Amino acid sequence: MTNERVPGGQCRRYCLKILIHTFKASAHELMLLIFFLVIGIVIFASLVYYAERIQYNPTNDFTSIPVGLDLQVVTMSWPLVFVYS
Repeated sequence: MTNERVPGGQCRRYCLKILIHTFKASAHELMLLIFFLVIGIVIFASLVYYAERIQYNPTNDFTSIPVGLDLQVVTMSWPLVFVYS
């Protein structure tokens, strides 16, 4: 990569090529990150569902594990929404 200045009209295309190259170069690491994130979401969603099921609670909103999945996805995405926005 040289230190040449990119003309204004080509900047978007040039920057997009760099971004695509970066994603391709780190695809394995990104897939590993997503894999562990999904494993964590499923495990904690199951734990929340069974923990809420143990004790009788008439206002229990956890009727199934997918409802717990929804809670875990929202919980794990909070830092992305509030820290990086």
